[in-house]
Amino acid sequence: MEIEQLKAETDAFYKKYDFDAFKTTEGKNAAIAEAEDILQRYPDPEGDIRKELAKLLSRLGCRTVVFGKDLKGIDFYRKSLELDPDNYDLYWEYYTTLEELVDDDDYRTPDLVQDAITCLNFCIDHCNTPELMCEHHVQFRYVDLGRV
Repeated sequence: MEIEQLKAETDAFYKKYDFDAFKTTEGKNAAIAEAEDILQRYPDPEGDIRKELAKLLSRLGCRTVVFGKDLKGIDFYRKSLELDPDNYDLYWEYYTTLEELVDDDDYRTPDLVQDAITCLNFCIDHCNTPELMCEHHVQFRYVDLGRV
């Protein structure tokens, strides 16, 4: 029952705060405040609730960094990985945001480079079968890792 409520809340959040909402300071701040309200309603999440909140934080991180041009979104990504530390998709989503940041002299920091390396190592290690290696194109992750 609780997971259905959370999914309804997150679906409403995604519809209300589309990508354009993050292009203004007011929209970005409103979205962050509402996401934080959602998180506070689930103080000790477990199981599927924990995974759904991790997904919310990852999307919030993406929208804040990519569309809001605000590196505060990195903290949302990191919190998402804390909630669901075995989720390939969360690591990959975070890396795809970091990919451009670590190539840009204005944004690159040692912490962001290390996060990119951590994400890529997780993605490579996760692909421990030929099927997963093929599905996730792991050969390119080695190239990405070398570039970072």
